[in-house]
Amino acid sequence: MDALVNPALSKWIDDDKKYTRKLDIEELKKGTKGKCCPDIEAGLVIDEKMKELNTLIEKGGGAGTICVHGIGSVGKTAIATAINNQALRAPGLFDFVIWVDVSNGANLWQVQDDIASVIFEKLPANPNIANMAGKLHTALTGKKKFLLILDSMWQDSGSLEEMRNNGRRRLYKLSDASLLENASEVGKKVKMPNLIRDMALAIAGQNVFVKAGNKHANFPIVGDSPKGVLRMSFMRNRLGALVLLDSYDFNMLSMLLLQDNPFYLSHHNSLFFKCMINLKVLDLSHTGLSFLPDSLPNLSNLHALFLRNCLNLSDFPCLSDLNRLNVLDLSGTQLQQWPKDMDMLTKLRRLDLTQAKLDIFPIECICIYNQLEELLMIWDINSRGCVWGSNELGDWNSARVEWLPRLGHLADLQLVFLNVMVFNSYMNACPNTIDGYAITTTCFTFFVGGFHSAGVESNLHENSVTVIGDHHIVLLESTLVLNLMNCPDDVRSLNMIGCLRDLTILDVFGFNELTYLLTLDMWHSLGNLRKICVRRCRNMVGIIQSAEEANPKIISHPSLVELVLFDLKSLQHVHDGGRTKL
Repeated sequence: MDALVNPALSKWIDDDKKYTRKLDIEELKKGTKGKCCPDIEAGLVIDEKMKELNTLIEKGGGAGTICVHGIGSVGKTAIATAINNQALRAPGLFDFVIWVDVSNGANLWQVQDDIASVIFEKLPANPNIANMAGKLHTALTGKKKFLLILDSMWQDSGSLEEMRNNGRRRLYKLSDASLLENASEVGKKVKMPNLIRDMALAIAGQNVFVKAGNKHANFPIVGDSPKGVLRMSFMRNRLGALVLLDSYDFNMLSMLLLQDNPFYLSHHNSLFFKCMINLKVLDLSHTGLSFLPDSLPNLSNLHALFLRNCLNLSDFPCLSDLNRLNVLDLSGTQLQQWPKDMDMLTKLRRLDLTQAKLDIFPIECICIYNQLEELLMIWDINSRGCVWGSNELGDWNSARVEWLPRLGHLADLQLVFLNVMVFNSYMNACPNTIDGYAITTTCFTFFVGGFHSAGVESNLHENSVTVIGDHHIVLLESTLVLNLMNCPDDVRSLNMIGCLRDLTILDVFGFNELTYLLTLDMWHSLGNLRKICVRRCRNMVGIIQSAEEANPKIISHPSLVELVLFDLKSLQHVHDGGRTKL
Protein backbone atom coordinates (compact mmCIF):
# COMPACT_ATOMS: atom_id res chain seq x y z
CA MET A 1 0.00 0.00 0.00
CA ASP A 2 1.31 3.44 -0.89
CA ALA A 3 2.31 5.58 2.06
CA LEU A 4 0.24 8.68 2.79
CA VAL A 5 2.22 11.85 2.09
CA ASN A 6 1.82 14.85 4.34
CA PRO A 7 0.37 17.59 2.05
CA ALA A 8 2.46 20.36 3.63
CA LEU A 9 5.62 18.33 3.26
CA SER A 10 4.76 17.43 -0.33
CA LYS A 11 4.39 21.12 -1.20
CA TRP A 12 7.65 21.80 0.65
CA ILE A 13 9.54 19.24 -1.49
CA ASP A 14 7.97 20.51 -4.71
CA ASP A 15 8.85 24.11 -3.89
CA ASP A 16 12.40 23.20 -3.14
CA LYS A 17 12.99 21.70 -6.56
CA LYS A 18 13.83 25.23 -7.61
CA TYR A 19 17.25 24.58 -6.01
CA THR A 20 17.98 21.99 -8.72
CA ARG A 21 18.72 23.25 -12.22
CA LYS A 22 16.77 21.68 -15.05
CA LEU A 23 19.82 20.20 -16.72
CA ASP A 24 20.74 16.76 -17.90
CA ILE A 25 22.90 15.68 -14.96
CA GLU A 26 24.56 12.88 -16.91
CA GLU A 27 25.60 15.31 -19.65
CA LEU A 28 26.87 17.72 -17.00
CA LYS A 29 28.94 14.97 -15.44
CA LYS A 30 30.55 14.25 -18.77
CA GLY A 31 31.50 17.88 -19.15
CA THR A 32 32.98 18.08 -15.67
CA LYS A 33 34.66 14.67 -15.58
CA GLY A 34 32.06 13.15 -13.29
CA LYS A 35 31.85 15.98 -10.77
CA CYS A 36 28.75 18.18 -10.50
CA CYS A 37 28.92 21.89 -9.82
CA PRO A 38 28.31 22.86 -6.18
CA ASP A 39 24.86 24.40 -6.72
CA ILE A 40 23.70 21.31 -8.61
CA GLU A 41 24.97 19.04 -5.84
CA ALA A 42 23.36 21.24 -3.18
CA GLY A 43 20.00 21.05 -4.91
CA LEU A 44 20.23 17.27 -5.19
CA VAL A 45 21.21 16.91 -1.55
CA ILE A 46 18.35 19.16 -0.39
CA ASP A 47 15.89 17.08 -2.40
CA GLU A 48 17.39 13.86 -1.01
CA LYS A 49 17.32 15.03 2.61
CA MET A 50 13.74 16.25 2.35
CA LYS A 51 12.66 12.86 1.05
CA GLU A 52 14.41 11.26 4.04
CA LEU A 53 12.51 13.65 6.30
CA ASN A 54 9.24 12.68 4.63
CA THR A 55 10.00 9.01 5.28
CA LEU A 56 10.66 9.65 8.96
CA ILE A 57 7.42 11.60 9.40
CA GLU A 58 5.39 8.90 7.62
CA LYS A 59 6.79 6.19 9.90
CA GLY A 60 6.05 8.16 13.06
CA GLY A 61 6.64 6.65 16.47
CA GLY A 62 9.59 8.70 17.61
CA ALA A 63 12.53 10.77 16.57
CA GLY A 64 14.82 10.24 13.62
CA THR A 65 18.17 11.59 12.55
CA ILE A 66 19.32 12.87 9.17
CA CYS A 67 22.98 13.68 8.56
CA VAL A 68 24.42 16.18 6.07
CA HIS A 69 28.18 15.72 6.08
CA GLY A 70 31.23 16.67 4.09
CA ILE A 71 34.49 18.59 4.20
CA GLY A 72 34.58 22.26 5.09
CA SER A 73 33.09 24.92 2.78
CA VAL A 74 31.08 22.58 0.53
CA GLY A 75 27.71 24.06 1.51
CA LYS A 76 26.46 21.99 4.47
CA THR A 77 25.22 25.06 6.33
CA ALA A 78 23.60 26.41 3.17
CA ILE A 79 21.67 23.15 2.77
CA ALA A 80 20.59 23.21 6.41
CA THR A 81 19.55 26.85 6.05
CA ALA A 82 17.37 26.04 3.05
CA ILE A 83 15.65 23.22 4.97
CA ASN A 84 15.22 25.48 8.02
CA ASN A 85 13.64 28.28 5.98
CA GLN A 86 11.28 25.96 4.14
CA ALA A 87 10.20 24.37 7.42
CA LEU A 88 9.35 27.77 8.87
CA ARG A 89 7.23 28.56 5.80
CA ALA A 90 5.26 25.29 5.94
CA PRO A 91 2.31 25.84 8.33
CA GLY A 92 1.36 22.90 10.52
CA LEU A 93 4.34 20.75 9.56
CA PHE A 94 6.24 21.31 12.83
CA ASP A 95 5.31 22.84 16.16
CA PHE A 96 8.88 24.01 16.64
CA VAL A 97 11.75 24.59 14.22
CA ILE A 98 14.96 24.98 16.22
CA TRP A 99 18.38 25.95 14.90
CA VAL A 100 21.43 25.46 17.16
CA ASP A 101 25.00 26.31 16.20
CA VAL A 102 27.24 23.83 18.01
CA SER A 103 30.51 24.88 16.38
CA ASN A 104 33.59 25.90 18.34
CA GLY A 105 32.94 23.58 21.23
CA ALA A 106 29.56 24.95 22.35
CA ASN A 107 28.83 23.63 25.83
CA LEU A 108 25.67 21.84 26.99
CA TRP A 109 24.27 24.90 28.72
CA GLN A 110 24.52 26.97 25.54
CA VAL A 111 22.75 24.27 23.52
CA GLN A 112 19.97 24.03 26.10
CA ASP A 113 19.60 27.81 26.17
CA ASP A 114 19.28 28.05 22.37
CA ILE A 115 16.57 25.36 22.36
CA ALA A 116 14.71 26.89 25.30
CA SER A 117 14.64 30.34 23.69
CA VAL A 118 12.47 28.89 20.88
CA ILE A 119 10.20 26.71 23.00
CA PHE A 120 9.45 28.96 25.99
CA GLU A 121 8.01 32.46 25.84
CA LYS A 122 9.86 33.19 29.07
CA LEU A 123 13.06 31.39 29.94
CA PRO A 124 13.15 29.53 33.30
CA ALA A 125 14.95 31.49 35.98
CA ASN A 126 18.48 30.20 36.75
CA PRO A 127 17.89 26.48 36.16
CA ASN A 128 20.75 24.01 36.36
CA ILE A 129 21.55 21.65 33.51
CA ALA A 130 19.56 18.75 34.95
CA ASN A 131 16.43 20.82 35.61
CA MET A 132 16.55 22.41 32.17
CA ALA A 133 16.91 18.98 30.56
CA GLY A 134 13.71 17.89 32.32
CA LYS A 135 11.78 20.98 31.24
CA LEU A 136 12.89 20.56 27.63
CA HIS A 137 11.95 16.87 27.64
CA THR A 138 8.47 17.63 28.96
CA ALA A 139 7.92 20.39 26.42
CA LEU A 140 9.00 18.33 23.41
CA THR A 141 7.46 14.93 24.17
CA GLY A 142 3.91 13.86 23.53
CA LYS A 143 2.18 15.10 20.41
CA LYS A 144 4.64 17.87 19.71
CA LYS A 145 6.43 17.76 16.35
CA PHE A 146 9.74 19.53 16.14
CA LEU A 147 12.69 19.88 13.78
CA LEU A 148 16.05 20.36 15.52
CA ILE A 149 18.94 21.40 13.27
CA LEU A 150 22.43 21.16 14.78
CA ASP A 151 24.80 23.15 12.59
CA SER A 152 28.54 22.32 12.52
CA MET A 153 27.97 19.24 14.65
CA TRP A 154 31.18 17.54 13.49
CA GLN A 155 33.19 20.68 12.82
CA ASP A 156 36.80 20.65 13.91
CA SER A 157 36.42 22.23 17.34
CA GLY A 158 40.12 22.36 18.08
CA SER A 159 41.95 25.44 19.23
CA LEU A 160 42.51 28.47 17.02
CA GLU A 161 46.17 27.52 16.83
CA GLU A 162 45.31 24.02 15.58
CA MET A 163 43.01 25.46 12.93
CA ARG A 164 45.69 27.98 11.94
CA ASN A 165 48.23 25.16 11.61
CA ASN A 166 45.80 23.20 9.43
CA GLY A 167 45.48 26.27 7.23
CA ARG A 168 49.24 26.59 6.95
CA ARG A 169 49.55 22.94 5.95
CA ARG A 170 47.01 23.46 3.19
CA LEU A 171 48.92 26.48 1.93
CA TYR A 172 52.15 24.48 1.94
CA LYS A 173 50.49 21.72 -0.11
CA LEU A 174 49.18 24.24 -2.62
CA SER A 175 52.61 25.86 -2.82
CA ASP A 176 54.34 22.51 -3.30
CA ALA A 177 51.92 21.79 -6.15
CA SER A 178 52.86 25.14 -7.78
CA LEU A 179 49.33 26.46 -7.24
CA LEU A 180 50.65 29.32 -5.08
CA GLU A 181 53.74 31.49 -5.34
CA ASN A 182 55.51 33.92 -3.04
CA ALA A 183 54.25 37.49 -3.11
CA SER A 184 56.98 38.99 -0.91
CA GLU A 185 60.72 38.60 -0.44
CA VAL A 186 60.38 37.33 3.12
CA GLY A 187 57.94 34.64 2.04
CA LYS A 188 55.13 35.68 4.41
CA LYS A 189 52.65 36.38 1.60
CA VAL A 190 51.52 34.16 -1.22
CA LYS A 191 49.47 34.74 -4.32
CA MET A 192 47.70 32.55 -6.82
CA PRO A 193 48.72 32.78 -10.48
CA ASN A 194 46.01 34.32 -12.66
CA LEU A 195 45.36 31.15 -14.61
CA ILE A 196 44.94 29.05 -11.45
CA ARG A 197 42.77 31.77 -9.90
CA ASP A 198 40.45 31.88 -12.91
CA MET A 199 40.14 28.11 -12.88
CA ALA A 200 39.34 28.09 -9.15
CA LEU A 201 36.62 30.71 -9.63
CA ALA A 202 35.17 28.75 -12.53
CA ILE A 203 34.98 25.63 -10.36
CA ALA A 204 33.35 27.59 -7.53
CA GLY A 205 30.69 28.81 -9.95
CA GLN A 206 27.92 31.03 -8.62
CA ASN A 207 28.76 30.29 -5.01
CA VAL A 208 31.62 32.82 -5.13
CA PHE A 209 31.54 36.38 -6.49
CA VAL A 210 34.94 38.11 -6.75
CA LYS A 211 35.54 41.67 -7.94
CA ALA A 212 38.78 42.43 -6.12
CA GLY A 213 41.38 45.01 -7.12
CA ASN A 214 39.41 46.29 -10.12
CA LYS A 215 39.15 49.98 -9.08
CA HIS A 216 35.36 49.78 -8.72
CA ALA A 217 33.78 52.87 -7.16
CA ASN A 218 30.35 51.25 -6.69
CA PHE A 219 28.94 47.90 -5.78
CA PRO A 220 27.83 45.67 -8.68
CA ILE A 221 24.62 46.69 -10.43
CA VAL A 222 21.58 44.46 -10.23
CA GLY A 223 22.12 41.40 -12.38
CA ASP A 224 25.89 41.33 -12.04
CA SER A 225 25.74 39.63 -8.66
CA PRO A 226 24.38 36.06 -8.86
CA LYS A 227 21.55 35.01 -6.59
CA GLY A 228 22.39 32.68 -3.75
CA VAL A 229 26.06 33.72 -3.63
CA LEU A 230 27.84 32.35 -0.54
CA ARG A 231 31.09 34.34 -0.58
CA MET A 232 31.80 37.79 -1.95
CA SER A 233 35.12 39.62 -2.23
CA PHE A 234 35.15 43.32 -3.11
CA MET A 235 38.49 44.15 -1.50
CA ARG A 236 41.05 46.67 -2.81
CA ASN A 237 38.63 48.81 -4.78
CA ARG A 238 37.56 52.45 -4.58
CA LEU A 239 34.25 52.15 -2.78
CA GLY A 240 33.21 55.40 -1.16
CA ALA A 241 30.19 54.25 0.86
CA LEU A 242 28.33 51.15 2.03
CA VAL A 243 25.32 51.36 -0.27
CA LEU A 244 23.29 48.50 -1.73
CA LEU A 245 20.01 48.50 -3.60
CA ASP A 246 16.96 46.94 -1.94
CA SER A 247 16.68 44.40 -4.75
CA TYR A 248 19.88 42.60 -3.76
CA ASP A 249 19.38 39.08 -2.41
CA PHE A 250 22.21 38.16 -0.04
CA ASN A 251 20.28 35.95 2.38
CA MET A 252 22.68 33.07 1.72
CA LEU A 253 25.86 35.15 1.93
CA SER A 254 28.27 33.78 4.58
CA MET A 255 31.48 35.76 3.86
CA LEU A 256 31.93 39.39 2.81
CA LEU A 257 35.43 40.84 2.26
CA LEU A 258 35.54 44.64 1.89
CA GLN A 259 38.99 45.49 3.23
CA ASP A 260 41.23 48.13 1.64
CA ASN A 261 38.45 50.41 0.40
CA PRO A 262 38.45 54.15 1.21
CA PHE A 263 34.79 54.51 2.36
CA TYR A 264 35.48 58.22 2.70
CA LEU A 265 31.82 59.26 2.33
CA SER A 266 29.48 59.59 5.30
CA HIS A 267 26.16 58.58 3.70
CA HIS A 268 26.40 54.85 4.42
CA ASN A 269 23.11 52.99 4.15
CA SER A 270 22.00 52.20 7.70
CA LEU A 271 20.24 49.06 6.38
CA PHE A 272 23.29 47.80 4.47
CA PHE A 273 23.55 44.52 6.43
CA LYS A 274 19.81 43.92 6.80
CA CYS A 275 19.63 41.37 3.99
CA MET A 276 22.73 39.42 5.15
CA ILE A 277 21.17 37.40 7.95
CA ASN A 278 23.48 34.40 7.48
CA LEU A 279 26.75 36.33 7.28
CA LYS A 280 29.51 34.66 9.32
CA VAL A 281 32.70 36.50 8.30
CA LEU A 282 32.90 40.28 7.72
CA ASP A 283 36.18 42.07 6.98
CA LEU A 284 36.21 45.89 6.89
CA SER A 285 39.89 46.25 7.74
CA HIS A 286 42.03 49.11 6.38
CA THR A 287 39.06 51.26 5.41
CA GLY A 288 38.19 54.88 6.11
CA LEU A 289 34.98 54.12 7.99
CA SER A 290 34.24 56.56 10.80
CA PHE A 291 31.14 54.73 11.99
CA LEU A 292 29.35 51.43 11.39
CA PRO A 293 25.84 51.06 9.92
CA ASP A 294 23.02 50.62 12.42
CA SER A 295 22.13 47.29 10.83
CA LEU A 296 25.44 45.67 11.89
CA PRO A 297 23.94 44.32 15.17
CA ASN A 298 21.42 42.38 13.06
CA LEU A 299 24.17 39.96 12.02
CA SER A 300 23.33 37.50 14.77
CA ASN A 301 25.12 34.64 12.97
CA LEU A 302 28.41 36.53 12.65
CA HIS A 303 31.45 34.55 13.80
CA ALA A 304 34.31 36.89 12.85
CA LEU A 305 34.42 40.70 12.59
CA PHE A 306 37.63 42.37 11.37
CA LEU A 307 38.04 46.15 11.74
CA ARG A 308 41.83 46.22 11.76
CA ASN A 309 43.44 49.63 11.13
CA CYS A 310 40.19 51.50 10.60
CA LEU A 311 42.01 54.63 11.73
CA ASN A 312 38.91 56.86 11.77
CA LEU A 313 36.65 54.45 13.61
CA SER A 314 35.83 55.49 17.16
CA ASP A 315 32.05 55.09 17.38
CA PHE A 316 30.67 51.58 17.78
CA PRO A 317 27.02 50.48 17.85
CA CYS A 318 25.84 48.07 20.51
CA LEU A 319 27.23 44.64 19.65
CA SER A 320 25.33 42.62 22.25
CA ASP A 321 23.30 40.73 19.62
CA LEU A 322 26.46 39.37 18.03
CA ASN A 323 26.51 36.64 20.67
CA ARG A 324 28.01 34.02 18.32
CA LEU A 325 31.10 36.10 17.67
CA ASN A 326 34.34 34.13 18.02
CA VAL A 327 36.85 36.61 16.58
CA LEU A 328 36.81 40.38 17.12
CA ASP A 329 39.67 42.47 15.71
CA LEU A 330 39.61 46.13 16.80
CA SER A 331 43.36 46.68 16.42
CA GLY A 332 44.47 50.08 15.18
CA THR A 333 41.05 51.69 15.69
CA GLN A 334 40.35 54.84 17.71
CA LEU A 335 38.46 52.85 20.33
CA GLN A 336 38.86 54.65 23.66
CA GLN A 337 35.92 53.33 25.68
CA TRP A 338 34.67 49.79 25.89
CA PRO A 339 31.44 49.46 23.80
CA LYS A 340 28.20 48.89 25.67
CA ASP A 341 26.92 45.40 26.47
CA MET A 342 30.11 43.67 25.37
CA ASP A 343 29.55 41.25 28.23
CA MET A 344 27.11 39.40 25.95
CA LEU A 345 29.93 38.20 23.69
CA THR A 346 30.61 35.13 25.80
CA LYS A 347 31.86 32.99 22.89
CA LEU A 348 34.84 35.20 22.03
CA ARG A 349 37.97 33.18 21.36
CA ARG A 350 40.21 35.89 19.87
CA LEU A 351 40.20 39.54 20.92
CA ASP A 352 42.71 41.85 19.21
CA LEU A 353 43.10 45.36 20.69
CA THR A 354 46.64 45.96 19.43
CA GLN A 355 47.35 49.69 19.04
CA ALA A 356 43.82 50.60 20.14
CA LYS A 357 43.56 53.60 22.47
CA LEU A 358 41.48 51.84 25.09
CA ASP A 359 42.16 53.42 28.48
CA ILE A 360 40.62 50.74 30.69
CA PHE A 361 39.91 47.09 30.04
CA PRO A 362 36.92 46.18 32.26
CA ILE A 363 37.99 43.59 34.76
CA GLU A 364 34.62 41.83 34.56
CA CYS A 365 35.45 40.84 30.98
CA ILE A 366 38.16 38.53 32.27
CA CYS A 367 35.49 36.39 33.90
CA ILE A 368 32.96 36.63 31.07
CA TYR A 369 35.36 35.84 28.24
CA ASN A 370 36.35 32.52 29.73
CA GLN A 371 36.64 30.93 26.27
CA LEU A 372 39.37 33.34 25.15
CA GLU A 373 42.34 31.68 23.48
CA GLU A 374 44.06 34.81 22.17
CA LEU A 375 44.20 38.21 23.92
CA LEU A 376 46.32 40.75 22.05
CA MET A 377 46.79 44.18 23.69
CA ILE A 378 50.19 45.53 22.65
CA TRP A 379 50.39 49.32 22.22
CA ASP A 380 53.06 52.02 21.96
CA ILE A 381 53.44 55.60 23.12
CA ASN A 382 51.45 56.89 20.14
CA SER A 383 48.38 54.77 20.88
CA ARG A 384 48.57 54.70 24.69
CA GLY A 385 46.36 51.74 25.47
CA CYS A 386 45.23 49.91 28.59
CA VAL A 387 47.53 50.02 31.64
CA TRP A 388 47.46 46.87 33.74
CA GLY A 389 47.71 47.04 37.52
CA SER A 390 47.99 44.56 40.37
CA ASN A 391 46.43 43.86 43.74
CA GLU A 392 49.81 44.26 45.41
CA LEU A 393 50.11 47.84 44.21
CA GLY A 394 46.49 48.68 45.01
CA ASP A 395 45.52 49.46 41.41
CA TRP A 396 41.81 48.99 41.97
CA ASN A 397 40.73 51.23 39.08
CA SER A 398 42.48 49.24 36.36
CA ALA A 399 42.43 45.70 35.01
CA ARG A 400 44.50 43.56 37.36
CA VAL A 401 46.92 40.88 36.27
CA GLU A 402 45.95 38.47 39.05
CA TRP A 403 42.78 37.71 37.07
CA LEU A 404 44.56 36.64 33.88
CA PRO A 405 45.32 33.05 35.00
CA ARG A 406 41.55 32.51 35.24
CA LEU A 407 41.44 32.40 31.45
CA GLY A 408 42.00 28.68 31.36
CA HIS A 409 41.95 28.36 27.53
CA LEU A 410 44.38 31.21 26.88
CA ALA A 411 47.08 30.17 24.40
CA ASP A 412 48.37 33.50 23.04
CA LEU A 413 48.87 36.56 25.25
CA GLN A 414 50.34 39.90 24.18
CA LEU A 415 50.50 42.57 26.89
CA VAL A 416 52.33 45.69 28.03
CA PHE A 417 53.49 45.97 31.65
CA LEU A 418 54.64 49.53 32.33
CA ASN A 419 55.69 48.51 35.83
CA VAL A 420 58.15 45.66 36.42
CA MET A 421 56.45 44.94 39.76
CA VAL A 422 53.13 44.41 37.94
CA PHE A 423 54.80 41.90 35.62
CA ASN A 424 56.25 40.05 38.59
CA SER A 425 52.81 40.06 40.22
CA TYR A 426 51.46 38.40 37.09
CA MET A 427 54.17 35.77 37.20
CA ASN A 428 53.47 35.12 40.87
CA ALA A 429 49.76 34.73 40.10
CA CYS A 430 50.53 31.95 37.62
CA PRO A 431 50.95 28.52 39.23
CA ASN A 432 54.33 26.76 39.12
CA THR A 433 56.25 29.60 37.51
CA ILE A 434 59.58 28.83 39.18
CA ASP A 435 60.65 26.75 36.19
CA GLY A 436 58.65 28.64 33.62
CA TYR A 437 55.21 29.41 32.29
CA ALA A 438 53.02 26.57 33.47
CA ILE A 439 49.47 27.60 32.53
CA THR A 440 47.92 26.98 29.12
CA THR A 441 49.56 29.96 27.39
CA THR A 442 52.02 28.63 24.80
CA CYS A 443 52.64 31.84 22.84
CA PHE A 444 53.33 35.28 24.27
CA THR A 445 54.72 38.74 23.56
CA PHE A 446 55.49 40.96 26.55
CA PHE A 447 56.74 44.52 26.82
CA VAL A 448 57.96 45.30 30.33
CA GLY A 449 58.85 48.80 31.54
CA GLY A 450 58.10 50.79 28.38
CA PHE A 451 58.68 50.75 24.61
CA HIS A 452 61.51 50.64 22.16
CA SER A 453 61.81 53.95 20.27
CA ALA A 454 61.65 52.10 16.94
CA GLY A 455 58.03 51.17 17.67
CA VAL A 456 56.09 48.01 18.38
CA GLU A 457 56.27 46.17 15.07
CA SER A 458 60.05 45.71 15.21
CA ASN A 459 59.76 43.59 18.37
CA LEU A 460 56.58 41.60 17.78
CA HIS A 461 58.22 38.18 17.74
CA GLU A 462 56.62 34.97 18.91
CA ASN A 463 57.52 34.14 22.51
CA SER A 464 59.43 37.38 22.97
CA VAL A 465 60.09 39.53 26.02
CA THR A 466 61.22 43.13 25.63
CA VAL A 467 62.45 44.77 28.84
CA ILE A 468 63.17 48.49 29.03
CA GLY A 469 65.07 49.61 32.11
CA ASP A 470 65.10 47.32 35.15
CA HIS A 471 65.63 43.80 33.81
CA HIS A 472 65.52 41.93 37.12
CA ILE A 473 62.54 39.76 36.28
CA VAL A 474 61.84 36.06 36.16
CA LEU A 475 62.08 35.03 32.53
CA LEU A 476 59.86 32.40 31.00
CA GLU A 477 61.37 29.05 30.13
CA SER A 478 59.89 29.08 26.61
CA THR A 479 61.26 32.55 25.76
CA LEU A 480 62.69 32.56 22.22
CA VAL A 481 63.58 36.24 21.82
CA LEU A 482 64.92 38.49 24.58
CA ASN A 483 65.38 42.23 24.04
CA LEU A 484 67.07 44.16 26.88
CA MET A 485 67.23 47.91 26.45
CA ASN A 486 68.37 51.10 28.18
CA CYS A 487 69.26 49.88 31.64
CA PRO A 488 69.92 52.98 33.81
CA ASP A 489 71.52 51.14 36.73
CA ASP A 490 75.17 50.39 37.38
CA VAL A 491 74.86 46.90 35.88
CA ARG A 492 78.15 45.12 35.12
CA SER A 493 76.65 41.72 34.23
CA LEU A 494 73.29 40.41 33.14
CA ASN A 495 71.10 38.92 35.85
CA MET A 496 68.76 36.53 34.07
CA ILE A 497 66.70 34.32 36.33
CA GLY A 498 65.23 31.17 34.86
CA CYS A 499 66.18 28.48 32.39
CA LEU A 500 66.61 29.89 28.87
CA ARG A 501 67.61 26.80 26.94
CA ASP A 502 65.13 27.67 24.13
CA LEU A 503 66.42 31.22 23.60
CA THR A 504 67.33 31.86 19.95
CA ILE A 505 67.86 35.66 19.83
CA LEU A 506 69.51 37.89 22.44
CA ASP A 507 69.49 41.64 21.72
CA VAL A 508 71.11 44.04 24.22
CA PHE A 509 71.01 47.81 23.68
CA GLY A 510 72.16 50.75 25.78
CA PHE A 511 73.67 48.97 28.83
CA ASN A 512 76.40 51.55 29.36
CA GLU A 513 78.05 49.99 32.42
CA LEU A 514 77.96 46.39 31.19
CA THR A 515 81.52 45.07 30.83
CA TYR A 516 80.74 41.50 29.69
CA LEU A 517 77.61 40.18 28.05
CA LEU A 518 77.69 36.57 29.28
CA THR A 519 79.62 34.42 31.67
CA LEU A 520 81.06 31.17 30.33
CA ASP A 521 78.40 29.17 32.20
CA MET A 522 75.63 31.28 30.66
CA TRP A 523 77.21 30.83 27.22
CA HIS A 524 77.11 27.05 27.51
CA SER A 525 73.54 27.03 28.87
CA LEU A 526 72.18 28.89 25.82
CA GLY A 527 72.50 25.93 23.51
CA ASN A 528 69.93 27.08 20.93
CA LEU A 529 71.15 30.66 20.59
CA ARG A 530 71.37 31.61 16.90
CA LYS A 531 71.81 35.37 17.00
CA ILE A 532 73.49 37.83 19.38
CA CYS A 533 73.14 41.56 18.85
CA VAL A 534 74.95 44.03 21.12
CA ARG A 535 74.71 47.78 20.46
CA ARG A 536 75.79 50.97 22.18
CA CYS A 537 77.22 49.46 25.34
CA ARG A 538 80.08 51.92 25.76
CA ASN A 539 82.03 50.13 28.52
CA MET A 540 81.78 46.57 27.18
CA VAL A 541 85.23 45.00 26.85
CA GLY A 542 84.20 41.43 25.94
CA ILE A 543 81.24 39.26 25.02
CA ILE A 544 82.15 36.14 27.05
CA GLN A 545 83.81 36.20 30.44
CA SER A 546 85.50 33.00 31.59
CA ALA A 547 85.33 31.80 35.15
CA GLU A 548 88.48 32.30 37.22
CA GLU A 549 89.03 28.60 37.80
CA ALA A 550 88.55 27.64 34.13
CA ASN A 551 89.94 29.48 31.17
CA PRO A 552 89.73 27.33 28.01
CA LYS A 553 91.60 28.53 24.97
CA ILE A 554 88.81 27.60 22.56
CA ILE A 555 85.07 27.68 23.16
CA SER A 556 82.44 26.70 20.60
CA HIS A 557 78.78 27.35 19.91
CA PRO A 558 77.67 25.46 16.77
CA SER A 559 74.13 26.88 16.65
CA LEU A 560 75.20 30.56 16.57
CA VAL A 561 75.02 31.90 13.02
CA GLU A 562 74.98 35.68 13.49
CA LEU A 563 76.91 38.04 15.78
CA VAL A 564 76.15 41.78 15.47
CA LEU A 565 78.37 44.23 17.33
CA PHE A 566 77.72 47.96 16.91
CA ASP A 567 79.07 51.09 18.61
CA LEU A 568 81.03 49.24 21.32
CA LYS A 569 83.83 51.74 21.92
CA SER A 570 85.65 49.73 24.63
CA LEU A 571 85.38 46.28 23.06
CA GLN A 572 88.68 44.34 23.13
CA HIS A 573 87.72 40.72 22.40
CA VAL A 574 84.83 38.28 22.09
CA HIS A 575 86.26 35.87 24.68
CA ASP A 576 88.78 37.00 27.26
CA GLY A 577 90.52 33.64 27.51
CA GLY A 578 91.25 32.66 23.93
CA ARG A 579 89.61 32.01 20.60
CA THR A 580 85.89 31.54 20.02
CA LYS A 581 84.75 28.93 17.51
CA LEU A 582 81.32 29.65 16.03
